[in-house]
Amino acid sequence: MRDRGGTGEQIAAAWLHDAVEDGVLSREQLAAALPQRVEDLVDAMTRRPREGAESGARRVPATPGARLVKEADLAHHADPDRLALLDEPTRGRFSATYATLRRLLRPATG
Repeated sequence: MRDRGGTGEQIAAAWLHDAVEDGVLSREQLAAALPQRVEDLVDAMTRRPREGAESGARRVPATPGARLVKEADLAHHADPDRLALLDEPTRGRFSATYATLRRLLRPATG
């Protein structure tokens, strides 16, 4: 995030959204401890239970600054060295998902 020009709030959200998704922190804990801006970014980034990746990605552009956080997150997950550790079917599935998510995050033109 820092390399992409992210703010301190965006960097915090990049770290914290995984903690919420993994159940390490609750949204309530974040709300009690963090500024509203960080909470909003984390909320935009965090997938809900039983929510598909595409559905969650559609929420990101509505929150100012969240797109940069999500793009950095996707770049991390789509790193070729990281994907090379996976078996071919999993690598192909993840790569297709990441490509779809990048497409959904592109600003609308027209």
